Amino acid sequence: MKFLTCALLISLCTSVSAQNEVLAKAKEHALSNIDKRIGYLNELKSCISNAANKEGMKTCRATHKTQMKGLKDTNKAWRETVRSEKKKK
Repeated sequence: MKFLTCALLISLCTSVSAQNEVLAKAKEHALSNIDKRIGYLNELKSCISNAANKEGMKTCRATHKTQMKGLKDTNKAWRETVRSEKKKK
């Protein structure tokens, strides 16, 4: 009975540490995305404030849109890799 209890505790600790590792990766990725978004928004803000006319503003918005689409695509690829890793386990 003691052996079974010890084995159960060891397996529980191992799974908890693996979950903490996954959580740490997810947090790191989320914070990185937030920093990128803030950077893109700051670029958009400065571009719009420096725009001389409506066409300049359109260019700023188009650039921002492509940046955010790239970020969205990157996030989608990251989610797919996480899902495929979960399926392997």
